[in-house]
Amino acid sequence: MLGLVLSALVSADVACAESGHNWSDVDAVLAVMQNRAVRREQPLWRVATAPGQFARGCSQIGKTVTTRHLLAGTRATLWMLDTPGWLDGDVLYFCSERGPTSGCARWREKGSWARRRLEEVGETRWKGRLVHRYFSDRRIRG
Repeated sequence: MLGLVLSALVSADVACAESGHNWSDVDAVLAVMQNRAVRREQPLWRVATAPGQFARGCSQIGKTVTTRHLLAGTRATLWMLDTPGWLDGDVLYFCSERGPTSGCARWREKGSWARRRLEEVGETRWKGRLVHRYFSDRRIRG
């Protein structure tokens, strides 16, 4: 029971820190977290708190976890997210498009997508701006 509560709270914080109030992106980010939990056979809270995997500390970046974030975290814990069709179980990665020092820019510079043979499968936007790009590792299925 404690693991479920912990997963919901940590998921809410990740949702807020990664996506703010972009509610379609919230579910997409949390779905990637779920996919990693399944692949790694680990609880959701452990995947969410792994070093360097997801942004956390919503209040530290001037945002506030809302009731809606807590509901999203609870839905993630209960595996009840509403995600787009392109976001299947193979989507394990996303990167932020927030300028020249963003995660996507660093991935492009290092050639990470090509080296890992990842396929870009979707993106999320907020008020017309690209926020995250999502990548699938189709090699998993063989």
